[in-house]
Amino acid sequence: MNNYSSSPPDATAPWTATHSSPDQLGFGHPSHWTQQAIRSVPGFSKPTTVNFLDENTGIELEWNARDHRKGKHPRRARTTCVQPRVAPAALDKSAPSAVLRPWSTKKAFPRVWGWDFGDISWWIAQLFLVGSVFWCANGVMFFDFFSDTSEHIGTCEAVTAFIGGTLFIIGAYLSYVEALNPTRDTDFGWELDEEAHKLIERREPDGALGRKRKHFGKHVIARHQSKDEKHDPNTTFPSQNGDPSKPVPRWRWYGTDWSSLGFTANFIQLCGASIFWVSTICGLPGILPDSGAADATRLGEPSLGLWEGLYWTTQIIGAPCFVVSAAMFMYEVQRKWYLPEPFSLGWHLGFWNMIGGFGFWFCGIFGVLREVGGADQKWGTAFSTWWGSWAFLIGSYIQLYESLNKR
Repeated sequence: MNNYSSSPPDATAPWTATHSSPDQLGFGHPSHWTQQAIRSVPGFSKPTTVNFLDENTGIELEWNARDHRKGKHPRRARTTCVQPRVAPAALDKSAPSAVLRPWSTKKAFPRVWGWDFGDISWWIAQLFLVGSVFWCANGVMFFDFFSDTSEHIGTCEAVTAFIGGTLFIIGAYLSYVEALNPTRDTDFGWELDEEAHKLIERREPDGALGRKRKHFGKHVIARHQSKDEKHDPNTTFPSQNGDPSKPVPRWRWYGTDWSSLGFTANFIQLCGASIFWVSTICGLPGILPDSGAADATRLGEPSLGLWEGLYWTTQIIGAPCFVVSAAMFMYEVQRKWYLPEPFSLGWHLGFWNMIGGFGFWFCGIFGVLREVGGADQKWGTAFSTWWGSWAFLIGSYIQLYESLNKR
């Protein structure tokens, strides 16, 4: 269950201090945002959700680890507007460094397709989406043309599975890299003007958070106002690292962060994709002896052992990793472990990926039954591949939609 603290955290704890150094929370935040509550998962020191009170406006905001990883702004908490702890400061809307933008997503037309080459989240979504398309093609050929045992169909099935598996492992690796490199600046870049339903946002086209972001291969250095620009002390933000004297962190292509639930989930997903990829290689023509689709029980012991060990067993081991990681992604955005979050795109991504993982898992299980006993395969292996692939396709598009609509 979630570890929830409704009172300001103890400043002596290494990751719950109320000041804005990213070394404590993993990110910096505006100095006039005070922490109200922290939720974390037992066994992981980094929080999954932090509630802030903007003392200038009296509005409570909710920061989520997944949203932050994907470059999304903190959202308004599902509570009534609380009274400011200090007198509300007048936000300087005429400052040249600020621009008003609607904050209500209901008034903005969502992007259903697009290109954000500088955003690692976009690349992850695209790789999983295209990979899912190949898996769907594989499932359609396997299920709808199950009685067609021609060499042409068999080769197409093997090639589409290999391409889909390859794109999945690349996407899983970039997800792992993304979890190692969460956005550090957290300028958040905005203040809420509740009455006008506007975001007061700084003009920083190279910022890491916003509708589009540049966050791939390096950490973005946030621009700061020049001395000649108007400056409102109540809307200033910390530097990218909380401490200007500290260097910008290097982009990490490998490493570990076991204190983060998100990283652990992505690492498990990468392990599953790597193991599952072995089966797609072994399924290519000429890699393993002919499986004897017409009657698998005629295989000799050496061939049967190879197919069971290298092809079907790797699916049985790899697919559950998709299920476990998807459950962790869902858990990361839930306020309570037993309550789903149907209004969260991240939760739906995990939900559909879990279904897809179960489909691929059942495919391997039915495959072993096929080799040892000739079990029915059209509604076993083939159908499991079919519905599992479509579930991954739905989850992948949700991830793409999320990356294109960060507000």
